[in-house]
Amino acid sequence: MDYKVETINLTKIFRSEKEGEGGKFLDRLMHKNRMEEVKVAVDHVNIKVGSGELFGLLGPNGAGKTTMIKMLCTLIYPTEGTALVNGYDIRKEGLKVRRSISTVLGPERGFEWRLSGRQNLKFLAAMHDVPRSVADKRIEELLKLLDMQKEADKVFQKYSMGQKRKLTLAKALLPDAAVLLLDEPTIGLDPTISREIRKFIKEKVVEEDGKTVLLTTHYMEEADQICDKIAIIHEGKIAAVGTPSEIKDMVKENVTVELRVKGCPTNICEMVRGIEGVIDATFEEHGSGGLQTIRTGIVAMEGVLQRIIELTLKSGGEIQSIRTEAPTLEDAFVKLTKTKIIGDE
Repeated sequence: MDYKVETINLTKIFRSEKEGEGGKFLDRLMHKNRMEEVKVAVDHVNIKVGSGELFGLLGPNGAGKTTMIKMLCTLIYPTEGTALVNGYDIRKEGLKVRRSISTVLGPERGFEWRLSGRQNLKFLAAMHDVPRSVADKRIEELLKLLDMQKEADKVFQKYSMGQKRKLTLAKALLPDAAVLLLDEPTIGLDPTISREIRKFIKEKVVEEDGKTVLLTTHYMEEADQICDKIAIIHEGKIAAVGTPSEIKDMVKENVTVELRVKGCPTNICEMVRGIEGVIDATFEEHGSGGLQTIRTGIVAMEGVLQRIIELTLKSGGEIQSIRTEAPTLEDAFVKLTKTKIIGDE
């Protein structure tokens, strides 16, 4: 298979000095009592992104996603390992890498603050040798997509953070680059525009134009909806790689069950948790009609649900309905990393 991005034990370690405790004042003043602080941001990562693939790097803030993107676009140098981008080694062929990619990083990087948004995009198109007729059409298409037509002629330094983020995305989508490296491309944007951007990246950039996209995200919905493959990254390490369905199948033995009931005692959760195969249980009483909800995660082993039903009936409850849910991407993430992403959409 033709891989557009391939990392080989890619590692980045940040080292810094901090003050040690104790010691004489003059020793501290002369930096004789300093300690080295080591932060492993990316830890021997191996991923492969195929040609024409939309690959998502999913993880919380601080997981190593942005550091990965910065190494792949040669902004920072790896401590160990390397990566091939469009067949070019990021250690040895940095200029060729940069010429063959387009990136989204910070919302203010790479813009002239005294030019308007439209002028910035035209200037960037010329730098990338995009023909003027093609550039003008593409710029208008992107400004419309990002709801930036009214603000396009405003000076960049007067843009809000959200507007700067939109223009950063337009900048990345403008050149005819084979590989796009997008770091949190929809962060800070409202849900409607985020959905439109996801659709544009998936349908236009990847499926129609055949580009390869590696994007980072902490949004479960984003990763699940548009990515062909996902790598879950946590504390700099890859916890799992696969299609969204494959990753969810890694925890398919876990099923969520919701029972709508009436007349159950308030300690029903403690009783349900005592059943072998039950992971957890919650209980909620609704205001009208005496309706109650028991929600529980169970291991998909024979007889667990039946024992929950029998216990509910034995406790005096009347079952109104039963609903089961397959594992979600969030369920898989929580199980694989033993943590939870905060701030998902």
